[in-house]
Amino acid sequence: VRSPDSPDEPFYLHPATVRRNDQSATSKDEWTGEQLLRPESIPEDIEPSSISPVGNYAVRISWPDGLNQIATFDLLDELERIGDISSRIPTPMLEEDGDGAETSLPQDVAQMSS
Repeated sequence: VRSPDSPDEPFYLHPATVRRNDQSATSKDEWTGEQLLRPESIPEDIEPSSISPVGNYAVRISWPDGLNQIATFDLLDELERIGDISSRIPTPMLEEDGDGAETSLPQDVAQMSS
């Protein structure tokens, strides 16, 4: 997430955490505040279908279960963050040439792993 207030300091959120914290009337009774969404009903591996900005205050997230969530940057800023995502992205392995020196993978293989 890159908040307009801190564009140089992105942070990372688990998609299931964002989906489970929806504040719309679909997930939370707007009169009583009662939580209607059962957190256990959201799978851990849920991924957004699309994300688009809503002004300078929120993002619209479309989920595969049909929900179109408006998540304010204030809400996103309050959620539990995950560590640096770059540590989870696999890096291309190096291979040795005939002289024992390391070389990068061929271009087509490197593109598949990035």
